[in-house]
Amino acid sequence: MSIFRHEQQDGSDISSITGLGVRRNIYQAVRCVKKGVSAKRRSAKAKLFDLTTPIRNQVVLSLRESVKSQLTDDPAMWPWFRRWARITVDNFWVDIKKEIDRAAADTRHELLRGKHAWRRHESIGEQGETPWTWSPCGMRAFLLHHVLPYDKSIFGCLYDPVYLLLLLVSFLPDGRVLFYTLLLMLICLPGPADEYQLVQIILQVKAAQFVSSGVFLAFFGGMQYYMCVEEYKHTCDVAGPGSRNSTTLGLVDIFGSCLLIWVSFLVLPISGRSEGLRDDVDSSEDEDTGFGLSTKCCGLEVHQGRGGRLNRMLYYDLFCFLLSTCTLVVLEAWKYHKSDVPSILQHCETWQFRATLFWSRVLYSFLAFPFFVINLPVLNSIFTHTEPTGYNKNGQAVPYNLPPVDELQSEGENCKEGVLSSSLRQAGVNDRGNPVKVGRDGKTFYCGKPSVAAGWTGNCGPNDGPQCPSCQNY
Repeated sequence: MSIFRHEQQDGSDISSITGLGVRRNIYQAVRCVKKGVSAKRRSAKAKLFDLTTPIRNQVVLSLRESVKSQLTDDPAMWPWFRRWARITVDNFWVDIKKEIDRAAADTRHELLRGKHAWRRHESIGEQGETPWTWSPCGMRAFLLHHVLPYDKSIFGCLYDPVYLLLLLVSFLPDGRVLFYTLLLMLICLPGPADEYQLVQIILQVKAAQFVSSGVFLAFFGGMQYYMCVEEYKHTCDVAGPGSRNSTTLGLVDIFGSCLLIWVSFLVLPISGRSEGLRDDVDSSEDEDTGFGLSTKCCGLEVHQGRGGRLNRMLYYDLFCFLLSTCTLVVLEAWKYHKSDVPSILQHCETWQFRATLFWSRVLYSFLAFPFFVINLPVLNSIFTHTEPTGYNKNGQAVPYNLPPVDELQSEGENCKEGVLSSSLRQAGVNDRGNPVKVGRDGKTFYCGKPSVAAGWTGNCGPNDGPQCPSCQNY
């Protein structure tokens, strides 16, 4: 046996002839030298990469100043607006700098660790204990893996019928709050909740609210107004916007949308973070996470600053909620004062109140547009500073990791080759298109064409020579 042909990487399966293990020791020594040289090479690349840090910081600073000059170099601009624009760019560039530094740290880690830098896709999918299918934990794992998978993008999820069904439910104006309430409970229990998923709950609730209760209801309400108003009469009391909607569901939509994101916000400080994609990372490398200090409270570890700049957006949402509810109260108080309805409860059942509630929902939903913008992939990471995660089949929160592209391509190529070989075999020809016949042994096929196989120059056949490569594949 050659010392270079073995199954164990450490060479422990190399047999010894003299009993002294000379070949095994030579192999292990050569392997140790190769590993040392490879480690030195990777270390040199990492040091060379470190030399680019000042240049990278200078480029980022130059881009920031260029953007500021493009925005504020207008002599007619109001001084207070110029100051606000400069401060906004400075704050936004701090977030961009953090993301650039994080990407640079990942690149340096890959240079140092080589092919062992990242955890394997298979190991991530196998984390956690497999629950029984029909148990509560099994149902939780099933739903989370289909709604928030760790190994599928939005394009991969569109091939999943379960995801499409739940996606449709999440965009129903009257069912959205109930769906995300259930999803929040599944994420938080048994706990601790994952930080990234809580942030996504906040953004997805508001983005879905903007689309369903904002864009869709506004379009639907406009069409109802167009259809119910006719010459000399109108049917808005029976066919107008909100006339057929439930008052209770409308109030649940407004108050539930606000309450959901605030519950998620309150859970954020005690949320956990799943392990990253780095393999065998020293804990000292992740000390400076940029999420603020952590303290102990009631036996729980509280992390300040979780969610990045999204915290400030929650106060914006509270302002939008108060604005829409105040609009509803002021308009209905004025209508109630002019009406002859004896009680407020009876007034809440009138079509005028349902119409005002309808447009208050639309107003509150349209004001959620900034959350819809932040939910875009690039801005999401810049504003929240969270690492993407998902759930595997065991219901475990794990790092988001798509399958390698080369594996998917090889699977597709193997499938095509298998189909092609099957069709050729049924037609009785090899992959060169030559008809084949069975030999005298009843199981070996030959085409009889000239070929060169195993050093033999002649024809492929039982009398003239061995099989050609095409017949061997057949």
